[in-house]
Amino acid sequence: MKHDIMCKIVSVLLIGALFSGFTHYDYAKWHMLGKDAFLTHETLRFYAYIANPTITHDFAMGFVLIVIIGAYEGIATIIRVLTSRSGPNS
Repeated sequence: MKHDIMCKIVSVLLIGALFSGFTHYDYAKWHMLGKDAFLTHETLRFYAYIANPTITHDFAMGFVLIVIIGAYEGIATIIRVLTSRSGPNS
């Protein structure tokens, strides 16, 4: 049981590191492009998605959530399989 928990912790840390790297890249990109470019982008995003909401966007976000959870479980399973093969009793 402890082995499964450690695999899930490593999986969460890996996904968190990937997400924080992507977030840092996005912030650095908008810092380089400037405030006016960011505000223009967000204004267009508001009019495209938020001003006229559709159920399609909600389904897409649900699908993204399912993919993230699947990736988490997949990574945890891969780590569990790889670490069980490399144990002292292999």
